[in-house]
Amino acid sequence: MSDFACERARACENGVMIYDCVNMSQGGFFISLFVKAGILYESDAEWGITHFLEHIAIRNLNYITDGALYRDLDRYGLEFNAATYPEMIQFYITGAREHFDIGAKYIAMLLEEIRLPREDIDKERLRIKAELREAYDRNSLSAGMVRTVYDNTPLGRGILGSCGSLDRISGKRLEEYRKRIFTSDGVFFYVTGNVDDGGLSRLCGLVGGYSLTPSEKPRQTVAPRPTFFGKRRGVGMIKTGDYGKLRLQFDIDFSRVGYECLDLIYDILVSGYNSLLFSELSEKRGICYDVSGGVDRYANIGSVFFQMELRDTRLTEALELTLSLLHRLKTETLDEGECMKADYVDNAPLLFDDMRELNFTLATDNHILALGYESLDERKAGYEKITPEDIRLACTEVFRKENLTVGIEGKTKNINRDEISYIVNKYL
Repeated sequence: MSDFACERARACENGVMIYDCVNMSQGGFFISLFVKAGILYESDAEWGITHFLEHIAIRNLNYITDGALYRDLDRYGLEFNAATYPEMIQFYITGAREHFDIGAKYIAMLLEEIRLPREDIDKERLRIKAELREAYDRNSLSAGMVRTVYDNTPLGRGILGSCGSLDRISGKRLEEYRKRIFTSDGVFFYVTGNVDDGGLSRLCGLVGGYSLTPSEKPRQTVAPRPTFFGKRRGVGMIKTGDYGKLRLQFDIDFSRVGYECLDLIYDILVSGYNSLLFSELSEKRGICYDVSGGVDRYANIGSVFFQMELRDTRLTEALELTLSLLHRLKTETLDEGECMKADYVDNAPLLFDDMRELNFTLATDNHILALGYESLDERKAGYEKITPEDIRLACTEVFRKENLTVGIEGKTKNINRDEISYIVNKYL
């Protein structure tokens, strides 16, 4: 095993694991509590309960400490927050290294039962409804494409739930759900930053003081396959709108394409200064200002998408140019210097210096997706070994017609479905 930025593990008395990759040269600490839960695992009746619990857990902690939590966060300059993803919740607390014990105390207390009064739960429900109204547009092209691509699976729904589903979640149901997901093998802690072994042992003692049982069924980040996964029919969604939008989303089978290879392909297309889609569509032709995108990664399958806003009169031009670039990646081998490895190889020490990003990256890579990197050097080697030919072969696997769903928004008169189908068939 490499000796650079090694991950270590220790088990608490109750079976909960604490992982760390510490850096004693830093001035702060970062502790996360990860919970394997989310819409990936929610039943229809539970829709939105994981995100609701994320909100309630911190509010509950402030309640049972009689307001001391919020006062101490301000007094000691600590940041305490959380985020819900389709497959997990991340709670985290971070601050100056001398306040580690305060942070450890509070993040361990997230394992407490919910004692929040009904009126406070109802107030938080109203806040989430406001979040749902302000932050999520279910009628957008993006939301519609998620429903289309992940049809007939929980992943096609929004993380926040709906007003109706939120109204059906009581304090009693939240506590029952918390007990079911806060299990000895369903949660783990990850520590980065300047933390010595004594601090890690004290955190382990605090966590181990809570009685947790194993999960009835382990949660392994395996996504259900959508009905048309790998059997797509091209144009999946056409939406009428005043402005043009184009989204291309491709299914991915991770038994055939590696995570590392997909990361590089994504960066080649949209992330770098010389990324192909941004360079061609924006800088050279002015079709759009920017090209956005994203990757959904689960243990078995996922997807990658690219999206842009543009004049709807240029939709087919943008589609043809984009698909021609993807076709080029399938038929031409890049030079080694074009493979976008620097962020993962040359900049690996920079990740070690970023305790926030390091925490999330190693926790999700190793303990959500189970990639098993024992150190940053191992992670670096995983990207370094990929060849230009590996990238070309992966592109031939991903960028296929049967993997593609096209989403378009614009004025109906400017959208020709037959022309779109012709372009797709021409390049894929």
